Amino acid sequence: MPPTNLSRRTLLLGGAATASLAALPGAPAAASVASPPIPPVVRQIVGAVPVDDRYPFIFAIGTDGHLWLNWQQDYDYRRWGDAGTPPGVSLTTGLGVTAVDANHRPYAYALGTDGDVWMFWRVLGGGWQWNSLGAPPPGVATDWARACAVTIGGNSPYLFVGGEDGALWVNAPGGASWAWTSLGAPAGATVRGVSVVGAVEMFGPTKGTSWAQAYVVVDGRLWTVPFSTTGPAWTDIGVPAGAYLNDGNLGAGARLVTEAGVRGHAYAFAMDGSTVWVFAGHSWERADSMPAGIWPANGLLGAVYQRSGHQVLFARASDNTMWTNQRSASEDWVWTGYGPVPFVPGFGQEGAVTTTDTDLDAFQLDDAGNLWRFHLAGTVESWTNLNG
Repeated sequence: MPPTNLSRRTLLLGGAATASLAALPGAPAAASVASPPIPPVVRQIVGAVPVDDRYPFIFAIGTDGHLWLNWQQDYDYRRWGDAGTPPGVSLTTGLGVTAVDANHRPYAYALGTDGDVWMFWRVLGGGWQWNSLGAPPPGVATDWARACAVTIGGNSPYLFVGGEDGALWVNAPGGASWAWTSLGAPAGATVRGVSVVGAVEMFGPTKGTSWAQAYVVVDGRLWTVPFSTTGPAWTDIGVPAGAYLNDGNLGAGARLVTEAGVRGHAYAFAMDGSTVWVFAGHSWERADSMPAGIWPANGLLGAVYQRSGHQVLFARASDNTMWTNQRSASEDWVWTGYGPVPFVPGFGQEGAVTTTDTDLDAFQLDDAGNLWRFHLAGTVESWTNLNG
């Protein structure tokens, strides 16, 4: 349950609308259609999650203001489903994706033209549904702040966003109602507010107790704060010597990864020119630079923890080649190049990554609004135009 000693706004789960989405996975067989919809022109990637530990589900907002879903079916990676919009509302900004329970049911979050946060989720037993979560009282800061979704306790999806008041807000379920809670901001913050980097589940000493730990950039420094019954306690992680974490629209200073099997351990990746720095829970580590003459373009595409035991970072280089950075057996961070990106990337930082039992995937937009998948199986790489 969310804490009771913080600023809150509670609402009943409202705006429910069951989606008649015949082309989406999990739709009733009777609702099948003759052909899938024409792929959208994608404006923004909302996020990606693996389902059943095998199939990546990618959510995106089209230029039509609809939420679209791309998924694999029978080895076809070009399956598209139009999730439409909430009643009378178009979607403007993607806020994140997470998955809950043993069925890995996705929850996707987006901001609507009505100013509300809308949740699109897969109903247990089949089908999909839209619900309005309302918004923090000051509204969501859409022009600059990042957002992220995380699952706590296996079944509870949480959403962290930056508010127009410069504070960090979290939306969490509590029975039949959902609550917006303000975690405030670090004392002395002087810029527009917080830029959300990510969140992880932290575990307490008592079995079954856990809470969400958020990581944000404020004034160019990395901070962390728990969402727990003890209330917010901001901790300044700082920055590598001489670095500044950029929270602008063209490139995040950091991305977050949860390390499976090591409870509560988080990895934050930061850029400083061509150098990648890693915060591994206790201190910053230099993760080396790309080869001379190139550097990560527009920040990082994302980072994941692979079950083989490696933390993997994805970045597109300034010469339009794809690279990964990960720990070697000798504990060094090593860049590996995978050849040219076969398209002109879209403007800004439009990327998402996900991992399954064995493979890694990165997703990126081109300048025509096509969604591309970079698939890495061991050392074998491939690019697929999911709109083609």
